[in-house]
Amino acid sequence: MARLGRVHEQESRAASYTTLAAGPDFRHELEIKRSRFITVLRRAGNEEDARDLVSGLRREFHDARHHCSAFIIGPDRDIQRSNDDGEPSGTAGIPMLEALAKRETAPGVADLSDVSAVVVRYFGGVLLGAGGLVRAYSESVSSALSLVPWCGAAGCAFVPRRYPTPQQAGWKTTSGPPVS
Repeated sequence: MARLGRVHEQESRAASYTTLAAGPDFRHELEIKRSRFITVLRRAGNEEDARDLVSGLRREFHDARHHCSAFIIGPDRDIQRSNDDGEPSGTAGIPMLEALAKRETAPGVADLSDVSAVVVRYFGGVLLGAGGLVRAYSESVSSALSLVPWCGAAGCAFVPRRYPTPQQAGWKTTSGPPVS
């Protein structure tokens, strides 16, 4: 039983949060100055799941130069980790983690959790510099996040958070003046 003003380790302060919809890994690719940035997003309920994604992608893309990662886990977003995997310190993992942490899932709400992101980079021969790497890794994760379906987690119930387009909702559009 919780006392006032204290939160026990097993209790969550968050009533709900947003995560990726269940399903297969989501992949998105960008090319920036001849380098390929392949972003893979996966729903991860614990650190082991997140680390499994990295090790699996290392095997799949064994010839890639870098496998940078970031993840946020838990309803309170207590577990946050990142890894630059050989890129200059602070140019890959941290920008990826910030892209996850600052992602707005609703206007004014940044509550994304239980998500792991790995960006696999194939070097294209053009040096991007520290600022270019920060922008590239951040953009890779942000671009992928803008395309994935979300769901809200409240306890164990997941509810869709993506709003349908007018066509998906069956709304009819007309051209001409509004009807009064």
